[in-house]
Amino acid sequence: MLRLENAQKDVQQYVEKANLVLDKATDKALPQALPDLVYAKELQDNASAVFVKLHIRDLAQPELAQLTTRLQSYHAALNDYTQNVIEKLITKTLTLQSKVLEINSRPLSGSASGSSGMVDFLGDEFNKDIQDCCLEDLSRIAILLHDSPIAQERQMSRLLAQIPSQLNKILADPAYAEELREQVQVLTVDDKLEIPARLD
Repeated sequence: MLRLENAQKDVQQYVEKANLVLDKATDKALPQALPDLVYAKELQDNASAVFVKLHIRDLAQPELAQLTTRLQSYHAALNDYTQNVIEKLITKTLTLQSKVLEINSRPLSGSASGSSGMVDFLGDEFNKDIQDCCLEDLSRIAILLHDSPIAQERQMSRLLAQIPSQLNKILADPAYAEELREQVQVLTVDDKLEIPARLD
């Protein structure tokens, strides 16, 4: 009995702290709210793990359920923001690909090492730019969506983890940009299928 009471107290502490963090997030727009949302999600996960570690099952946890619902209420905004950020990444990648193609198609009047150096410079600037503008945000969103009860959102989380490799595909073949857009569109449709979240 004491073990159960201690577990409930631990869960309550996590839940209360997470709700305080979310209270702060309500005054912020995306992406500024993302660090708070991720921290609240971490606290929610910690609360969920308390009973799992103690092998306590089938116990009603209304406060934790309310916290979960509150976090999931942000998912629609996260999906919209994700779509906009990925479109920005696609545009930046196509611009880089076009610049590299233009450099490589110049007559060989200059040194090959000069052209190679310019391509390397553009690549370095591109990598820094997308890290600062986009990749960190998408990484946080992947954390928030990874165990969603909605199938498309879990799939979106997996796609976000692969975004760097997806951009490399666009660099190799610009036509792939449209395929990536279609994948994102499918995963952000309004009539998402709600199914129980998997444990894997």
